[in-house]
Amino acid sequence: MKLLHTERLTLRPWREDDAPTLFALGSEPSIGLNAGWSPIRDIENARDVIESVLSNDFTYAMTLRESDELVGCIALKPVAESVLSLVHKGQIAGLETDELDNLDQTREIGYWLGVPYQGRGLMQEAAEAILRYAFEGLSAPGVWALHEASNRKSERVMEKLGMDGVGMLSHVHMSLLPGEVFWDEHVHFIGRSRWMKNNRIS
Repeated sequence: MKLLHTERLTLRPWREDDAPTLFALGSEPSIGLNAGWSPIRDIENARDVIESVLSNDFTYAMTLRESDELVGCIALKPVAESVLSLVHKGQIAGLETDELDNLDQTREIGYWLGVPYQGRGLMQEAAEAILRYAFEGLSAPGVWALHEASNRKSERVMEKLGMDGVGMLSHVHMSLLPGEVFWDEHVHFIGRSRWMKNNRIS
């Protein structure tokens, strides 16, 4: 995993000693429920989540650059099969030929930010760094992002990144939430050429 730095943040691998702070941030119900997972129950649960879910090559701990204080999480992961299925069914519009020809190389971003750190532009800063790494470091032809239909905060981040709303996944089963929970997800996308144009890269 490549460490990424911004003006205020470092994006690094998760560590076992992040568990207490993950519990403190992730036990807030609005964080997990908006992202599709149950609130963190205790520090032991946080350790399990780090080991089984967050410790991989595409999920970053977001930390303040000066102090290494954990503030959130951002991932750059392989695109979900459910999104690719929409494309194959012709339910996604606006993709260019090179993006359609290399769908398996596109990526998907997901993120959450602890409540005490919201409203400072940190999520935007991290997401911009992840997009740059996807396009410049990994040569991805495009990047997707999904949000629950009513999650306007997440949608605003995607809009500020220059991502377009291109479709919707209906009645998605949220397997990490207790009970039989289903919701609709809006699908956003930005291609490499659009990102380069937005950032004035020739």
